[in-house]
Amino acid sequence: MARKAKTEGADSAENAGRLKQIALTYKMTRRTDSKIGLVVAGVGIVTFGVLLGIGFAS
Repeated sequence: MARKAKTEGADSAENAGRLKQIALTYKMTRRTDSKIGLVVAGVGIVTFGVLLGIGFAS
């Protein structure tokens, strides 16, 4: 069977498509829940705090 040759830009094109999908999902969620930005920021801050705590503990 023949294999398709991978182009150099295929990986970046897939990544760009994935980022667009994430952005679209965020926008759709924001229409129904206006506090999603605070939730995402809170999760990021808590995750950073936990990783920082683990770093200081070890």
